[in-house]
This record gives sequence, C-alpha cells and structure tokens, in this order.
Amino acid sequence: VFIKIQVSRTLFAAILRHAYFLLLFNHFLSNVHYFSFPLPPVGQYLTKHCTVSPDDRKCEQCVEGTYNSHPNNQETCLPCTSCSHQNANLEVATACAVNRNTRCQCKTDHYCTSFSAGSCKVCDPCTTFKPCSSFFKEVPNIDIQPLLPDISEVLGWKVMVHVARRSPISDAAIESCKLDHQGDSQEQTLQLLKKWVEIHGRASSSELLRMLEEGGKKDKAERIRDILDKAASARSD
Repeated sequence: VFIKIQVSRTLFAAILRHAYFLLLFNHFLSNVHYFSFPLPPVGQYLTKHCTVSPDDRKCEQCVEGTYNSHPNNQETCLPCTSCSHQNANLEVATACAVNRNTRCQCKTDHYCTSFSAGSCKVCDPCTTFKPCSSFFKEVPNIDIQPLLPDISEVLGWKVMVHVARRSPISDAAIESCKLDHQGDSQEQTLQLLKKWVEIHGRASSSELLRMLEEGGKKDKAERIRDILDKAASARSD
C-alpha cells in the first residue's frame, strides 16, 4: 500500500509539472504576435492585436492632441507636450502632429535653463545690461538660421564648446557632434551651434554676443555682429 501511495504521488506531481509547462507554452503562443509581426506605423495606435497574420490587427490614427513618434505596440497615443506652462516662458517652435511631439522654445529675450528630449522645459528672462560702450548697441532682430555656417566659421570648435558648456547642452551631446563629423571641425562647430540656437531661440544672437564679450572674445563678437548687421541691411534693401 505504501509503495502504491508513493507511485501515485510521483505520478500526480509529474502531471502537475506537465500541466504547468503546457500553460506556459500556451501563454507564449498567445503573445508571440508581439514580436513576430511588424509594429504599427508612427502616428497610430493598436486597437486589436494580430494573432495569425499582420493583416488581422487593427490600428487607428492618433487623435488631435496625441502622438506616437515610433512604431510600437501601444494601445494608446502619448499626450502632446504643452508649451503654455505658467512661468515657463515658452512658445511653440514646432507644433505637435500625430507622428511627433511638440517642441518648445524660449520666448523673446529669454534663455533656456532646463533642456530635455530635444525641447526646452523652462526659460528665464535675459539679464539687461546698461550700455557702457559702442559695442552694446542693439542686436539686429533677424532670422539667424541662414547665418549659422558663417557664424560657426568665426567661432571655431574650441570657442563653440566653451559657449555650449555654459548652457544646458550635455557633454554627451557635445561629444556626439564631434564623433558624428570626425575630421571636419567646421561641421562639428556648425552642428553644435545649431543645438545651442535651438535652446536659446530668438534670443540666440544677443545671448551669443553677450557670452563672447564676457568670455574675453570681443574680436569674435564684433565679427559676428558684422555678419548680423550685413544680413539686416540686405533684408532692408
């Protein structure tokens, strides 16, 4: 009788183990579609998972105010970032769409103090200095983007790195600009300058001149001011 009981217990334990592995295998099969089939495209979310083929899944486009910027298996879209937080001093640089999040930039005469995920989070007012020399004349209010190649050539890599490190730009971002364009210091400088301008927005020109002047680079500041003045004159003509 004792032997029969022992055999029965052993058999029962084996049956339980077999049933457990069957449950695990069934769970694996029921979820294999998560990584076997292509992911829904950007700008959409999943409403029904595929089970047999990619064609039997269902996706819907993100509604206004939400987005998905990468293919994924999410069943909801992400809410768009708002640039209208109180006391953040932000404005919209790039509007939110179903395939991308909002990108915020500083309002005029403000600079970024908190930068994350390619967008500024908080800006503070720029300090206003009392004019003490002819150097501190009004900076032309023009679009600086077309002038960045010329400005970067004046700055050079070492000075641009010095300027970038006095902003929210991380050392990793600086190193990335260097590694992505090895052997081309002008392109390295240009790409880092573009990141810096994204942070400072419309105040980029005046902020750059101020930082160069305070850093003892008045000659470079004057050359950049000449570039800005010439562009402003050409536009007025």
